[in-house]
Amino acid sequence: LRVDATSLDFGTCSRLSASEYRTVTVTNTTAAKLTCAIVVPPWADPGVTSSGVAVEVPKPVFQVFPESADVRPNSQATFKVAFRPPRDAAFYYQR
Repeated sequence: LRVDATSLDFGTCSRLSASEYRTVTVTNTTAAKLTCAIVVPPWADPGVTSSGVAVEVPKPVFQVFPESADVRPNSQATFKVAFRPPRDAAFYYQR
């Protein structure tokens, strides 16, 4: 299995609309069909109250289309990734 991107840079984005899509291409280098899915956990605001409870409920800031794809042997599937920050003027990073 080969993935063409290890990170995606969305540049400056607004909370008012989703970014332009970035693509990730997955290549199946095996002799068997694979089902691929890109799983992105919800982003949790790092700000916490004095009690240690998160200020906001985690929400999705990255969306992946399609959610999964069957990839035949020696074939490729392309996933589109969109980003929409909940706040302007902030830096977002997720692994």
